[in-house]
Amino acid sequence: MRLHEKFGHVLTWITLVNALPSPSGHINEPSCRFAHQHSQKQILQDPTAFINDMLYWEGKFHQNNISYNSNNGISYDGTNIDWVTGKATAKHTFSAASKESLQIMLYTHAVAGSPEAARFLSPDNTAEAPEIAASIMQKKLQTYLKFNETYPGFGGFLPWVSADTQDMTPMSDWVNRVPGLDNGELVWAVYGFIQALENTGDKRYQELAQKWQVWMDYTKTTAAKIFYKGNGRVCTVIDIKDQSLPVNHPDQSYLCETKDLLDDPFEGEIFTFWLQFFGGLSKADKKALWEVKKSQLVSVDYEMGEFGPITVQKGL
Repeated sequence: MRLHEKFGHVLTWITLVNALPSPSGHINEPSCRFAHQHSQKQILQDPTAFINDMLYWEGKFHQNNISYNSNNGISYDGTNIDWVTGKATAKHTFSAASKESLQIMLYTHAVAGSPEAARFLSPDNTAEAPEIAASIMQKKLQTYLKFNETYPGFGGFLPWVSADTQDMTPMSDWVNRVPGLDNGELVWAVYGFIQALENTGDKRYQELAQKWQVWMDYTKTTAAKIFYKGNGRVCTVIDIKDQSLPVNHPDQSYLCETKDLLDDPFEGEIFTFWLQFFGGLSKADKKALWEVKKSQLVSVDYEMGEFGPITVQKGL
């Protein structure tokens, strides 16, 4: 899943990650037409007020049956809105590891004490934001564990799933299939969330971190078995023989769906790093991971007006 294809409010999450400091505590509701109150010059000089307003209103996206299912903690792809009234219309009740990663990154910032994440999650009482995030992640973990129990063939990773029922199920076109790129985003998001929980010093949060650690450690044992095919080759999408069979079952098998490899130097690379650090590969295999990618690493000169040439890595 490419970044620009992620659910409709992806810019909300990304802007949150990069936002500047904002006040916390109880607040007055800003105008919903806040954009007209800020000039480009004002924003360039000091974007704080604009970002505060934006986070407040974009935070309305974080609602049950809008961006996620409060019963199981799982994100939704998104919800369409009426551009005139702003009311929610059609809901995308499916999700994927890539969607999950964005939601989890938001909660990571909330637990870590980010005032921006707090304003997004709980603007009327920002002190509640870490607890909101932790409680949703507790539900999410139980949903993940039930999915692993029901569909052990995924090895802890996620296909595209239906998320509007208590238990996740693979989408009809993702039965016995699992993507690598999206799951690379997910495992690193969980890694960051665990670190944030541990850093709080709060015993309750550290206990939650330990539970998530168990889930994450399991993916370390299955990542190479599922996605790595030797000689540095990492599959983009895997065909699973039987999603109901455990990874190590003698009748289980994993095949690359196509000849395409997860060898891009972009978001797909983070799954390569997971294999590098945690996949249990030999030194030779670790080296091969990067040899396979060499042809994709192309430098180009970027120029714009009076700026340049600046040597950058060629994009898509």
